[in-house]
Amino acid sequence: MIHGVEKAFFATSYAFLGQVAVAEFVNQRCIIEKFNSDKKRWQVRLVDARFKNKQVLVPEKDLVFDCYGSPPELVPGPPEHIRIVDTGAAGNSLVACKDLKQGDIVLIEKPLMVIGSKYNYSACWTSYATARAERPDSALVTAFDELSDGDVVHKYLEPSQSIYDKMLDCASEKFRNFMRSPEGKPAAQAEVKKIAAVLAKWKSNAHTFTAGTGGAEPYSALYRFASKGNHSCDPNCCAEIDVDTGCMIFRAQKKIKAGDHLTASYMSEDSDFGNLPLALRRERLFAGRGFTCLCERCLREESDGSGKKTEAKDYPQDDKPSQATEPEAKLQSGQGGHLLCSTCERNDCSRKDFSSKQLQKGDKRRCKQCTAGAEAS
Repeated sequence: MIHGVEKAFFATSYAFLGQVAVAEFVNQRCIIEKFNSDKKRWQVRLVDARFKNKQVLVPEKDLVFDCYGSPPELVPGPPEHIRIVDTGAAGNSLVACKDLKQGDIVLIEKPLMVIGSKYNYSACWTSYATARAERPDSALVTAFDELSDGDVVHKYLEPSQSIYDKMLDCASEKFRNFMRSPEGKPAAQAEVKKIAAVLAKWKSNAHTFTAGTGGAEPYSALYRFASKGNHSCDPNCCAEIDVDTGCMIFRAQKKIKAGDHLTASYMSEDSDFGNLPLALRRERLFAGRGFTCLCERCLREESDGSGKKTEAKDYPQDDKPSQATEPEAKLQSGQGGHLLCSTCERNDCSRKDFSSKQLQKGDKRRCKQCTAGAEAS
C-alpha cells in the first residue's frame, strides 16, 4: 500500500475527486498512482477519455476511495504447502500439506479486491463490473468467479434489483423499454441474479480492516485463498490483516497435522464470540454470514448439551436470542430437540440416525435410512 499523510491506498486503486480547484475535475473518477511526499499531494490519472489520461496532483482530503482490483500479475497462485478440497455442502476448504507448529505462518496473501465501505452493495458490484469490463478473461475475474456465494444469493435479490434499475435508467430508451417488457423480463431477471451472486460472494468472503490514521475509512477486502478457509468456533489458525500492506496472514495457533483442515474464526472482530454459548454463536453467525455453524465444537456441544446450559443473566440483554432462526429451528427441530431429515422430512431423528458426513450438511442432511435407499436404487 502507498501511505500518505493520514490515508493509505493501493496503487492503481480507483477513487473520486472531491471539490478540487478545477471545476471540470470535480467528482471525476481517477486512478491513484503515487504520493508526492514533498508536496503532500496524491498523483492521480483521470479516467474520463476526454482528459486523455491527464495526471494531476490533488490534496488528500479531496480523494474518496472507490475500489481496487489486483493487477493480473499480482493475483496469487496456490501456496505449495496448502491444497484446496471440495467438502460438498460446506464448499471449498484449505488443507495443510505438512505438519505445522504453533506460531508458524501458514499463509500470507495480498488482497484480490477491495472496496471502501463494508458491504456497500453498489461498491461490491462496481468493483467486479469494472474488472470484468476491463479484462473479462483476466486472472482477477477468474479468481473472483471461483469464490463461494455461501448459498445466500436469494438474500440479495432486492438490493440487486435496485442496482439493476439504476443501470437501466442510464441505458437507451429503446433498450430500457425492451428490458421492462414481457419479452425482456427473463433477461432482466438473469441480470439481477448475476448481480445478486456478486453481492453474495462479497458478503460471504469479505474481511474488514482500517489502513492509515486519523479515523480512516475501513476497507472491505477479498482474498483468493484465505476466503476458502472455513469457519470454526475453535479454530486452529488466527487470521489477521497487516494494515501497512493489506496482506492477510494466517498463523497457526495450535499444532496442525498434515491433512488437517485450516480454520479461522469469521467473527474475530467480536472479542467475546468464543465465550458465547452455542445458540448465541450460531445466531450471530447466521445474522452476519448467513449459515448455521456445524464445526466440531458446535456439534460436540449440541450432542452433549454443554453449549446450552447458560443463565440469561450472564449476558447482556442485547445478546439474548429472541427467536431461533429457520436453520437453527430445523437443527433443533422444535419438537423434543430432534433433527430433521431433508428427504423423508421426519423430525424425530436423533444424531445416531445420521452419518458424520451427513451431519456436516446442515439442513440438507439425510438420515441413514434415506441414504441407504438412494444407494440401493
